[in-house]
Amino acid sequence: MRKASRFFGMVLMIALLLTAVAAIYFPEDASAYTISKMEGVIGWDGDKDSPIPRMNGSMYIRDGRNLDLWFSIYNNPTTQKWYNEEGYLPCLVTEFERDNCTVKIKHFGDKVTLGGNNFVIAYSRVSVYNHGTSAVTLAPGQNSNYTALTNNSTTVQPGQTVNHDFAIAADRFGGTYAWPSSSSIAAAGSWDTHYTNMKNFWNGKLGNIVNITQLPDTSLINAYKAGYCYTRIINDGYDIHVGENGYDIVFDHDSIGIITNLINLGDLGDAKNFIDRIQSALQYSDAKWKFSWPYALYLLKSGDTAYVNENFDVIKSNTHTIESERTGPDGIMKMTNDLDSDGYWTMDNCSALFGLSTYKYICDRLGKTSESAWASNLYDSLLTSVNNKLDQTRSAYGLNYIPASIVQPNTANRCSEPRDANWASQMLFGRWNWDGYLFGADQSGTLLDAVDATYDYGFGRLIGNLPAHDFGGYPHGFYSSAYNAGYGSGGLRGNAYRTEGIYAYKFMINDAMTSPYGWWEGIWYPDTTVPWQGTHPGDGGGSCPHMWGQATATKVLIDSLIAEKSDGTVLVGNGIPNEWLISGKVTELSNYPIKDNGRMGVKIEGLANNQVRVILSGTQARNNVVVRIPAFINNIIATTAGTIDNEEGTVTIPAATTSVTVTYGSNPQYGKDMGGTQNPPPAQLQYRIKNVWTGSYMHLENKNGTVQYGDLNTGWESMKWIVEDVGDGSGTKRIKNVWTGDYLTIENVTGYVQYAKLNTNWWSMMWILEDIGEGKTRIKSRWPEHSEYMHTENKTGYVQSGSILSGWLSAQWVLEPIN
Repeated sequence: MRKASRFFGMVLMIALLLTAVAAIYFPEDASAYTISKMEGVIGWDGDKDSPIPRMNGSMYIRDGRNLDLWFSIYNNPTTQKWYNEEGYLPCLVTEFERDNCTVKIKHFGDKVTLGGNNFVIAYSRVSVYNHGTSAVTLAPGQNSNYTALTNNSTTVQPGQTVNHDFAIAADRFGGTYAWPSSSSIAAAGSWDTHYTNMKNFWNGKLGNIVNITQLPDTSLINAYKAGYCYTRIINDGYDIHVGENGYDIVFDHDSIGIITNLINLGDLGDAKNFIDRIQSALQYSDAKWKFSWPYALYLLKSGDTAYVNENFDVIKSNTHTIESERTGPDGIMKMTNDLDSDGYWTMDNCSALFGLSTYKYICDRLGKTSESAWASNLYDSLLTSVNNKLDQTRSAYGLNYIPASIVQPNTANRCSEPRDANWASQMLFGRWNWDGYLFGADQSGTLLDAVDATYDYGFGRLIGNLPAHDFGGYPHGFYSSAYNAGYGSGGLRGNAYRTEGIYAYKFMINDAMTSPYGWWEGIWYPDTTVPWQGTHPGDGGGSCPHMWGQATATKVLIDSLIAEKSDGTVLVGNGIPNEWLISGKVTELSNYPIKDNGRMGVKIEGLANNQVRVILSGTQARNNVVVRIPAFINNIIATTAGTIDNEEGTVTIPAATTSVTVTYGSNPQYGKDMGGTQNPPPAQLQYRIKNVWTGSYMHLENKNGTVQYGDLNTGWESMKWIVEDVGDGSGTKRIKNVWTGDYLTIENVTGYVQYAKLNTNWWSMMWILEDIGEGKTRIKSRWPEHSEYMHTENKTGYVQSGSILSGWLSAQWVLEPIN
């Protein structure tokens, strides 16, 4: 999804494509990550230009100062840590080893009033712990712009720690008053005093929202808390911005998504101020059509009919554009650029349907019967048109999935690139499947029935291209995206992919972070030269952190645990994975906002003998409670209370019931880790590829960008290959290395065979395997301009490509199966 003007977005995308092709597809080039891409954020609630700390302990100060700050004690270690202090606080810590010492560089922001003016002061600490046996002298090497708060010795004795503290004024909350002096900053208090103030402030803010106290995976709790803090920091006052190092502006559909997430968490205090700012920033059609959503959700959670009534005219005006802009073929919505290219997007039609649902809810609560009837009638008509058009397209092209465009198969639009995550756009940005269900939408037809099939299709295309639970990304980063977990939202309305939101969020944390619990909007492939321990990409596009993306991750996490329908029914355990139900595992939260200012808690305990206990606390639900754990689908044996619907996999209990224990079968069909696809393929056959003339085998052991050959080494993964069918019916293959995941290519036309990350558009990566009998094969490029064969005729140690003579044994190969 684009977050800039159409012109700027087009220019940016072209520039990114031109500059990034080599970096994506050639790992030796992709290794050149820049520290400016390894950035996070610190600061204060509602500040304007938040400080931007980096992985190497440096920091960028804006607000007109434009200062790059650093500590020369950082010596470019080959391995380091980078994390949030205490797991989640907006205090980022760079930790590394040098000279028998553990060095930590910490940054956080605190709001300080000096001379009657408010500032964000960035506080930095260089901590040196000597774990060696002799004294070590290490100076922090701070930039001259810092104000020193301590004057400690740079010599550290064995077993001792020395802290060097610094501060700098970083932001004026949009003011233009003079910056404070170094002496006034120094007099404002110590690093520890301000750290305590920062910690207490953010813990106080976190105390107002859903409190996740236990999950089987605690990293999800820390990601959730950190994401909330980042959201409040990146806001400029009450303007909901998306990022700081990019997208530092209000975008309507972004803001709507971020605000509704905050409301869903129970952060209601500033909700009206946030919502009011959307009205002056409308840019995208889908935002107009679901403009009523934040009002409806705020009304549901707060009961504040007066505020919504005051704003009803603007809500009505935006919602009525659905009727006037329903100008697409056969009664669907008009063509838009809402997915950053023109199309009759399914996501847009889902947005319109969802917007009519939330608008009807508002009208019903406010007693506006004629408007409610208008919304209901238009909804029914539009849903019929959408389903009919989808059925027509699916029939014409033989599709079993919901395409991103209602009128085209995905091979005919931007999703012809399998890694373009917009194949699941309707499941997230459309909001109809899950959130429409929560608001009581009457759902039927292909748009609902093909949810699981659409996830099957999308993940099926990505097998061999991306890891499990990765939906893909965008041209400014095809590996993954900040929205990755959010794309699992629609799965909550199906059966097979109800747990995908949680699994996709865990993937983001384990394999795609580009700052501590932060992600670029579009993310490039992991970079082994990044010293940060773990699997981390070294590049991305958009902003990092990207708060709309992280808001969608937060929302699907909470919805997977607990959700409320507009009639007050509370749904529990919607996307809980089966392994979270093992005896001794506990999922627990409190302070979840429910209808008309209630706050509710739930505890889900895995017990022995395939039992689950659900305990409810806090405000009693306004309607029934439905325990809806995926493992229960067609698999409930007994319950201590309530009514069983085995087909749906639910146990419905009255609101007054505070505890229920459910016994389920030992082999659940749903709720398990599907590996990102409902029907994962069998293990792919692996080969070693042997040259007939030399008796040597292809490999990539030296990782120098060119395919080598050498003596057999059965321990080398670099000597193992997978042959993948292109899938166009021609029998053409791609040849993938097991060790690196790269594919053979002759793209650079050097006379040698290279390797690179998958590019489905490259003819140079497609090969014809010519069977010449006796188990021997010639391997020929399918590239029309370069119909060359692989050979070893010159015995250079590298696999060559070019014209051959028919009798050359050097151009004959044997594919030896390994497994």
